[in-house]
Amino acid sequence: MIKFHELNPKKFNFFVKYKTKLDISDADIAIVRNEKECYKELIVSYKTINENTYNIFIVDISGVEPIPLYRHESF
Repeated sequence: MIKFHELNPKKFNFFVKYKTKLDISDADIAIVRNEKECYKELIVSYKTINENTYNIFIVDISGVEPIPLYRHESF
């Protein structure tokens, strides 16, 4: 996952990087935000093809630096 600067997209950095190099399918990305509670979360899910695992990542993106909140992997 890459964090892009809003005004200068050429300014970016990786905040989650995995080097498994496995093929994935059924990927889904969602953003959940609540203006009243002042939080914004990024939810990423995908299935790996060869290992048949389903992965879910939830990351808090409301602050300056993204904070991983939850990770789930099931077979």
